[in-house]
Amino acid sequence: MDKCPVHAITMHNDSDFNRVPHVDENVCISCGQCIKLCPRYNEEDRDKHEGLDKKIKVYLGCYKNEDVEKKSSSGGIFAALALQVLKQKGVVYGAAMCYENNKLSCHHIRVLDAKDIYLLQGSKYIQSRTDGIYKQVKADLKEGRKVLFSGTSCQVASLKRFVGDAPNLYTIDLVCHGVPKEKLFQDYISFYESKNKCTVKNVSFRSKGYYWHGKERKHLLTLTYEKNKVLYDEKILEQKSSYYCLFMSRAGYRLSCYSCAYATPNKPADLTLGDYHLTAREFEKYQLPSNQTYSTILVHNDKGKEVLDEIKENLKLAIASPQEVIARHGNLNHPSKMTDYGKLLYATFLKGGYASLQRLVNYRFLKSNLYYYSTYPIRTIVKCIKK
Repeated sequence: MDKCPVHAITMHNDSDFNRVPHVDENVCISCGQCIKLCPRYNEEDRDKHEGLDKKIKVYLGCYKNEDVEKKSSSGGIFAALALQVLKQKGVVYGAAMCYENNKLSCHHIRVLDAKDIYLLQGSKYIQSRTDGIYKQVKADLKEGRKVLFSGTSCQVASLKRFVGDAPNLYTIDLVCHGVPKEKLFQDYISFYESKNKCTVKNVSFRSKGYYWHGKERKHLLTLTYEKNKVLYDEKILEQKSSYYCLFMSRAGYRLSCYSCAYATPNKPADLTLGDYHLTAREFEKYQLPSNQTYSTILVHNDKGKEVLDEIKENLKLAIASPQEVIARHGNLNHPSKMTDYGKLLYATFLKGGYASLQRLVNYRFLKSNLYYYSTYPIRTIVKCIKK
């Protein structure tokens, strides 16, 4: 859409809620610019070689600044990189949750001030709109600015084709499960607002510091809503949120995510970041403290090495075995596949919307909770015997 010189392309939802381009044939001049840009039509750009690229270096690490790290989904590496680029008078682009025109949505924004980096931190389990962003990036690069862009692999691949050879562009992509369709998120917010008679102003998909059944929950939905002119936060376990259950069961993603060409360690970005949960053996092996969360860091080229080297002194970092770490990331080996539970959830949503889906989720949650507490005495005895 951004590349079209005559503005013949607009975005619409298809019959299955995918946001897709629509070409106005009365305006189109058949220049082919959109086809040349789209990664879907340029398979020669994708890394098709089998096995792991030997140039890739793999690290495990986290940001030493614990205040910043706690606001991040995992190790805070993106925040450390972004702050470094801003110190150099550069520009940072990434996905943010924005409440505008009485609507909460996810789209890429341009950040120039370190105080706004928090907007880009944390996982966003929704497709981020990039309308107009590629043009802004290209304009910044033309002015000689250093630009750091964070997004999914397909967004990074598109950007690189859009701007061409750009020495000042540094890119980060993610170990991506796939992106849920925007309409599924908007319908969930509408369902929640209608049920609770409130207005949702913000959402966090990976809040930290919440414990349930004696363990910190890694996936926790926090909705910030306004009711009677007062702001409240509600924390919802993944098992109790119908939207989160769809995401975790790999249901409701864009159709292309299930055949993603970038579900491989050989990514188009300079750096790839992902969550990594160390085992007790790995904490000892890599000599990393166990009171923090960590990121997988894949360095793909010299640019990636350059930006990582600039912040090394601010990180707790360990060189890791590529084969060992990549084997732990399913989506570095294959695209996501909808689970059987996901198929049930999505079919329920299509038939009766979130009202029906939430009833099913509540029933499953109650059933699992009853099982947990009914077997608690037996598990406690077994743990004591083992100890």
